Amino acid sequence: EIPPDPVAARWLAEHGFDPMMGARPMARIIQENIKRPLAEELLFGKLEGGGHVRISLAEDKTLRFEFESRKEKEKELVGEPG
Repeated sequence: EIPPDPVAARWLAEHGFDPMMGARPMARIIQENIKRPLAEELLFGKLEGGGHVRISLAEDKTLRFEFESRKEKEKELVGEPG
């Protein structure tokens, strides 16, 4: 489960719905704008070992992803030794 923030959810709803086709375009929007970027991070990036994702809408009206690796999250929860 990767819940987008409300503004990003509205963007998905607006771009994934067509009056003639209904919600059929949603699958393509999700594939191109969410699954592909996530796959790259899961395979080769910050999420290679797991982690968290936040989806929001950037100023240029594109989806923006914030990735936090599992290691970063564990450091945050445990705290740095010092």
